Amino acid sequence: MRSAFRSVRFPLLLLVLLCSLRAGAAEGLWLLPEMREGLRDTLKDRGMELDFDELYSVYGSSVEDAVCHLSNGGTGAVVSAQGLVLTNQHCILSNLQALSSQKKNYIEEGFCAAGRLQEIPLPGLSVRFTRVVRDVSRQILSFVGDATQEERDSLVRAAGQRLIDSAEKKSGWEAELVRLRAGSTWHLVEYQTFRDIRLVAVPPQRIAQFGGEGENWQWPRHAGDFALLRIYTDAERKPATYAESNVPYTPRWNLKVCIDGYKEGDFTMSLGYPGRTERYLTVAQLQQRMQLINPTVGRILGARGRVWKRHMEASPAVALKYAARYAQSENLRRKAVGENAAIRRMKTLEVKRKEERALASWLARQKGMGKYLDATDRIRRATLQRSPAIRRVLYYREGLANSLGFYRIASRFRGLQAALEREDSQAIDRITGLSGEAIEELYRDYDVATDREMASTMLKLLRQQLQGEDLPAFYALIDSDFGGDIDRFVDELFRESAFVSPDRLKKLLRRPKAKYLQQDLGMRLCLSTHAKMWEALQVLQGLLPQLEEGQRLYQAAWMAREGKVRMYPNANGTLRFSYGRVEGYSPDAVQNFGPATSLEEMVLREGEQLEGFEVDERLRGLCSRKDYFSYATSAGEMPLNFLTTNDVVGGNSGSPIFNARGEVIGLCFDANSEGLIGEVAYSPRVSRSINLDIRYVLFYLKKYAEAFWLFGEFRVVKDGHEEGVFYD
Repeated sequence: MRSAFRSVRFPLLLLVLLCSLRAGAAEGLWLLPEMREGLRDTLKDRGMELDFDELYSVYGSSVEDAVCHLSNGGTGAVVSAQGLVLTNQHCILSNLQALSSQKKNYIEEGFCAAGRLQEIPLPGLSVRFTRVVRDVSRQILSFVGDATQEERDSLVRAAGQRLIDSAEKKSGWEAELVRLRAGSTWHLVEYQTFRDIRLVAVPPQRIAQFGGEGENWQWPRHAGDFALLRIYTDAERKPATYAESNVPYTPRWNLKVCIDGYKEGDFTMSLGYPGRTERYLTVAQLQQRMQLINPTVGRILGARGRVWKRHMEASPAVALKYAARYAQSENLRRKAVGENAAIRRMKTLEVKRKEERALASWLARQKGMGKYLDATDRIRRATLQRSPAIRRVLYYREGLANSLGFYRIASRFRGLQAALEREDSQAIDRITGLSGEAIEELYRDYDVATDREMASTMLKLLRQQLQGEDLPAFYALIDSDFGGDIDRFVDELFRESAFVSPDRLKKLLRRPKAKYLQQDLGMRLCLSTHAKMWEALQVLQGLLPQLEEGQRLYQAAWMAREGKVRMYPNANGTLRFSYGRVEGYSPDAVQNFGPATSLEEMVLREGEQLEGFEVDERLRGLCSRKDYFSYATSAGEMPLNFLTTNDVVGGNSGSPIFNARGEVIGLCFDANSEGLIGEVAYSPRVSRSINLDIRYVLFYLKKYAEAFWLFGEFRVVKDGHEEGVFYD
């Protein structure tokens, strides 16, 4: 799931499973304000002991007040009255990379503060809490009436901005207008953001990501993927930027952690900020995803990853520079490939066809529903028309813009040539006014040899995959001036361009000349690619109203049939609730996976003698001595990872996993490969959240890191009672 992921059933049964909690399965990424009595009764029937008002309350503090959204996309949970936040190591990987140097590598070595004075600021990282959620659908839609889709967009923006301005003026918090159910529902969400975030503890990579990238989306798993952060505020307990005088945050609610463990079948629930789902895709949209988007992403990111990996394996310095980007890219590649495999295995296209036919049949029997009948045809036409432009954008963006380091740097100076040509001194000064230190920072995670091979690889890939006018204009230059030889072009680019070296860029910015930029091959590549990407994006934008209107009508028809209470909206980065139970699964007729793993199993895996499976020596010693304090299972083993049926997708990384009483028993860090279908569908039979046991977190902090000073902050529950501090 790192962004934050392995059947035999008859299609008719799949239809039931995929179409609903609608059918009583543990499916759903639910908005807390929309959870009505029927669903609350279901939770009680499934085993929830926590009163719903303790989970979510409009009028007072509750569990949901302890769950925050990290600015880089993950979820965190406040687990102390002094603002400690528990999340995943992989959620802050880019921050750890920014902190690291060859002398001190926080990714490889980990970190644990000896006290609050040693906690390390994480510049650029912020967290925000959801404070208010209001359904403003009536206010928004009252302005729309029978307007066209283009008119709707303009009217919604205007009405939404008025609501945002009013809310922010009243509360002082940040407000956002959130589109749900393709525009049939609108929420106004207010957030409180904190920007002084400090690193308290994180395990080394060999513990946090035991097994390496090859283990991503896999089960069984043995990863200690967690990080402990702390939120700081000013002396008046208000959000503030970093200052030495800042004090730990006093939360509205802090969560208890339970070390009693669990057994298979136990009720679980989770809160988090899942980024994106598309559970209401039509057949045409799912086909586009399977046949166009996923294969293209897999092809581009596969080529990108092979180049990065080759250079990272050859040099520790390069490995540090590209660690976070490589992990993210590989995660997306595996997801694209795995999602297609899961869609085929689960026969999701067949399910979607039956869904569409069933909905069309229902609509035909209803009075006054005629406007919904052609929704799928509208979506199909727009989807087919948009496909060529989507393909081009993927190659321009992922193949060049997001793969080439010099492109990223040149892109920052795209406006310089125009400013020079019109002799706009203010614009020139603004664009070129970077300090030498700032320029060096642009190249902090850049390796010229890696980027040179990446350029050659990606330019050849685009030439293979795009034809004629779809290729950016610099390909004509390659043909005319370099005889079509991409390697010669790349050699010349890296020999002459100002954007592949900080020293050359400093020289250019000291005396910028339009003629130099016009001749710079790096800038020419950047500008011609940007022009093609803009052209394709304009095509997509022009077809968007037709697509959005079809989606709005399609989801409105679903809501008319299912009812708003039973139709949870697609995830979109807002706070969501899911529930499930501790449960293993069988990916096929041969294998049967249990719901939990242990440290003992992890030590045994070292015998596989594969890269990434080296066991930390200190952990090995603790394991051999069974030095687990109060955190071992009844069998005397150290629990590590466990499975639940909670509905999770990317963005749920770091989400707390609760027991029936609302106490933290673990945190989500991944999903299984069979569950890679998660963005488009959910299967209770094989979709699983992979979680880190809270007992392992406490064991690591106490026995491995010896961070005894932290244990006065945790509210530890043992044998059903809050016990407070545990010491040897």
